[in-house]
Amino acid sequence: KQAVWVSQLAGVIGEPDEDTYLIGHSVGCITILRYLETLTAEQRVGGVLLVAGFTNDLGYGELENYFTTPIDWERIRAHSDGFATIHSDNDQYVPVWHAGVFEQHLGIEGKLLSGRHHFDGDHGIRELPEARDAVLTLAGMA
Repeated sequence: KQAVWVSQLAGVIGEPDEDTYLIGHSVGCITILRYLETLTAEQRVGGVLLVAGFTNDLGYGELENYFTTPIDWERIRAHSDGFATIHSDNDQYVPVWHAGVFEQHLGIEGKLLSGRHHFDGDHGIRELPEARDAVLTLAGMA
């Protein structure tokens, strides 16, 4: 459930600040977005990387509770100046058009990789140097 995941994330983070960088994969992405919606106006994070993120329930009933309200993109953008996304052109769960939704609403150019499926071990994806590079860029270290 959304409330459980968001609450768990908030507990792990504690007090977010400009040195906080959030990295999510799949359902972790929408959890991060919903977490950002809960922050107060003055709370900010340094950056956010979303890998294989999606913007609807993908037809899975267990994800419906994340989408009972529209994603508040404006509120989300207010909590960081740095967003990056990575998607795969052959993700079996997340259609590639979700990449464009993130790009449009976050005002960024995401990275679309070829042949990386859902970035999971079932497909031999054990490392993602593009994610490391994206975080270093968000942190101003690349």
